[in-house]
Amino acid sequence: MDVQRQHTQVSAKGDMEPLHVGTLLEALSRMVHIPPEAFVVRTTRLHRSDDDAARAVEQSDSQWSNVRRTREQIRLTVRTEQGRTQLLLPQPPAPPGAAPTVAVRSVVIVDDMTPSIPAPAPPALDGSSIFALPMEDLARCAMHCDGWQELVTLLNWTPADEHMQYGLRYVLLSESPLVLHELRIFRSVEWAMDGTNRPMEWTPSSILHVQAISTLRSDVGAGVPKQQQDDTARALQYAIQHMQRLQKALDAVVPLHRDA
Repeated sequence: MDVQRQHTQVSAKGDMEPLHVGTLLEALSRMVHIPPEAFVVRTTRLHRSDDDAARAVEQSDSQWSNVRRTREQIRLTVRTEQGRTQLLLPQPPAPPGAAPTVAVRSVVIVDDMTPSIPAPAPPALDGSSIFALPMEDLARCAMHCDGWQELVTLLNWTPADEHMQYGLRYVLLSESPLVLHELRIFRSVEWAMDGTNRPMEWTPSSILHVQAISTLRSDVGAGVPKQQQDDTARALQYAIQHMQRLQKALDAVVPLHRDA
């Protein structure tokens, strides 16, 4: 069967000062009836390996401005959470004049493409202490799976920067069994990397980030049954509508915008 296993994510994101988080938690208490889970995510943003070599030429001539802008917009991201590594594909460009309020992107599971010996399960995280854990301990909870570097090298991409996100994950009610809704409250840490891509310096964010994510399975290929394709299309439409309703409901607390 010719099927590429992948998921689709619809997302929106906003920022807020820590002293205002109580208002958001109060709003969530009316929407969610199960305790949040702690999470740690590592993301490595990639750029084309030939970017740097071409940049000097592009910047020397104004006719390359569109190429340069496109090159900056198209980025692959490697993302790891709970022992599973994903490859986030670039978002499709928005039509001219459009101002989309949510982001829609495809996600490929790297583990499925680069099978390896199963790694030990990451240690359990405590929601009551997630914001107090040392950075080194958090980083050990989200190591990319073996094979990701070989995969991105094969695709002619190379690491550009890395971030780590840690915080609380709420699961929201869903009207579709195919769609998982989440709302995450977290801090983001960016670190500079040396020549071996090892972290040199931790730089935690001073504000809290809020991200809403709706995820659905969206396999592609000639082997995907027509009924499954139709179900996926309906689930995606529902996920977008749900995200827009959530944006409206939380607008007075934390405005959520298209997640770039």
